[in-house]
Amino acid sequence: MATLAREFTYIKFGFIYITELIMLSVILSSMVRASLGRKLITFKNGIINVALLFLFAYQSWGLLRLIYDLLFFKPSVTSEDNILTVLRNFSLVYYSIFVYIVLIVLNFEGAKKIEAIFKSILYFSVLRNIVVIVLYAIGYETFIPEDGGIIGGHHSLFAVFSFLISFYFLIEYRDLKYLFFLLLNLIFVVLSSHRSAFMALIGSVLLLILLYKGQIKFKLITALLISFFGLSFVIITFSESAFAFIVRKISENFESLVYYKLSDPNSNWRYLYWNNVLKVFLENPIGVGFNYSLSNLAPWWVWSDNPREILFRSSLRLDPHNSFLSILVRTGAVGFAMFTLFLAIFFIIVRKTYKKAKGKIKNLLIISFSNFISVSMFAMFNVTLEGPYHGTFFWIWIGICLFIALNVKNAVESNGIFKD
Repeated sequence: MATLAREFTYIKFGFIYITELIMLSVILSSMVRASLGRKLITFKNGIINVALLFLFAYQSWGLLRLIYDLLFFKPSVTSEDNILTVLRNFSLVYYSIFVYIVLIVLNFEGAKKIEAIFKSILYFSVLRNIVVIVLYAIGYETFIPEDGGIIGGHHSLFAVFSFLISFYFLIEYRDLKYLFFLLLNLIFVVLSSHRSAFMALIGSVLLLILLYKGQIKFKLITALLISFFGLSFVIITFSESAFAFIVRKISENFESLVYYKLSDPNSNWRYLYWNNVLKVFLENPIGVGFNYSLSNLAPWWVWSDNPREILFRSSLRLDPHNSFLSILVRTGAVGFAMFTLFLAIFFIIVRKTYKKAKGKIKNLLIISFSNFISVSMFAMFNVTLEGPYHGTFFWIWIGICLFIALNVKNAVESNGIFKD
């Protein structure tokens, strides 16, 4: 449902998001399972235990900082307006519980359940984007997101996920309908006009080319070429100037990093914002916590030539558009070190699993890790881990990769196979 509409993840009951209610229901069901004597997670892999230990340390440090911020909360010029916003900022930490949730939900299940997750993301995402395009075509432009092209910048990340998932099913089942989905999601990414989506797609595709070998790499390159020429044909068919417009738009985005008075100063705004945040971190190496309002550091003057833009953007709650930088400045050097060590061990686990895995399960690992890389690249330039829409998927992909690693290790030790 989150892939179908961003607004789904922002449904609230009071001040509690529906995402958190789903998390709570899974936790409660897991407690029931535990009370009935069923194991929640089977841990037989030492390095995964170490990774989860660092994740727990990151969560514990963040929780301690949150408790401190709540106990000494006092509204000021630099602080958030209310306690609920402080709790919202803590989402950088507490959404990481999705790693455990994935391991619990997938426990003792095989590749079919992961493929079911893949298909749900693919079908809901494609359905949502087709509906948006149809609405746009018949003149209901008020339904079109304002944050990027026709598709919307935030929805474009799910088009990237769907592109990679389409490739998995194409090579695994040789079903040509997934070649159509591959092309369709490439078109969706282009229609989003979102540079972060472009970078996420390019980065994840380069990773696929690096990880796949032999015949599969040939199939990947062939599918990419077909998609590229198919996309070019579609663009030329609908508008001869469309390609030139896309190239000009991308060029302006990167040029604005140096010269902010171009039509889109977002790049320079981010650069200046990040500098301000880093200065605050150097002044507060233990972190500013979750009570500090980072929006106060935003360089709104970049839009000085457009007062309406300043009024619109300054009315929003905009963190630095770099989730990793937000983690650094909020949790400090200690919290960021725990987070970084967890990711470093996670990368080691994926690398070891990649060498041991074969066939379908190896393909599942490659696609899941590629999706993780794409959302990570998105998080470098957007407010990603701070909200449920994208933030949950960052941790979900980690959980799926760890689940695959856990089962591959168990299968190798018992001379068994990963369950289909």
